[in-house]
Amino acid sequence: MGVIPLEVGINLRGLIASRFGSVSKFAKEIGWCYSKASRIVNGKQDPDASEIKDMIRVLGICDPAVVSSIFLS
Repeated sequence: MGVIPLEVGINLRGLIASRFGSVSKFAKEIGWCYSKASRIVNGKQDPDASEIKDMIRVLGICDPAVVSSIFLS
């Protein structure tokens, strides 16, 4: 996976869609059940620090600005 460039309006849902095509495939890759991934992606559940770390790893995010844009906004 390449480095994800910082783009205006980047969000978790869009990043998952571009990398995996669906929340279901993302959930499988990260080792979560679909409902947990869906709740986090849809903003119904806040991820804890460990879950954020796992998402950063699985999504291949290397740029701190992207991490900040997605998880700290």
